Amino acid sequence: MKDLLPKSIFELIDSESFRKRTAMYIGKKSISALRIFMDGYQTCELFNGIKTKETKPPFWIFFYWICKYYNHSGSYYSWDGIILQNCENDEVKAIETFFERFDEFRQFQPKRLIASQISDKAINFFYSNEGKRRLIKNGEEKRIGPADKVFIIEYDNNLGCSSHHRKDNKGINFDYFESVNKAIEDAEKEYGKSLNWKEVPQDKIEMIYEKII
Repeated sequence: MKDLLPKSIFELIDSESFRKRTAMYIGKKSISALRIFMDGYQTCELFNGIKTKETKPPFWIFFYWICKYYNHSGSYYSWDGIILQNCENDEVKAIETFFERFDEFRQFQPKRLIASQISDKAINFFYSNEGKRRLIKNGEEKRIGPADKVFIIEYDNNLGCSSHHRKDNKGINFDYFESVNKAIEDAEKEYGKSLNWKEVPQDKIEMIYEKII
């Protein structure tokens, strides 16, 4: 029986049962209800230390794909709001449209991957400037990093790219950029221009991509 249970929220959304009987799962067939359901599902996973399989590309990039698809600035809107706005505020039409956009989104593939090890010189630069990445921990603002490696993934069909700052093989920060050059510029603001970017061979991209996301 356990094998029949979805291993992630995305596997559930993919299921024929969910798509045919959406209201049975989330109360009503509504993109707003879906967003609330997904947020609750993922918050429960977070609080219980449950690590589930991500989509490919990672779902957090979906917002940027929706902004590009609808030529929307993204200001004051989330992905569900943008879709709803473009469906004349019809909740049922919007959730059906979500399924279409979600399936299209997952057709994007990584076409290029570059990486840079963070050298001692880059770490010295990191500590010599204020940087931009911070978080609030125990009521105090703390800087994120330094990482020991930065990866930049470029996706096909003009989706853009994502940067992934990692330390001890764990992600400490990720972000979206329109181009590889913008992602490199961003990394240089944290670590300086001494970063030595290397192309990952095509036959290694998928393996590393799986580990990063």
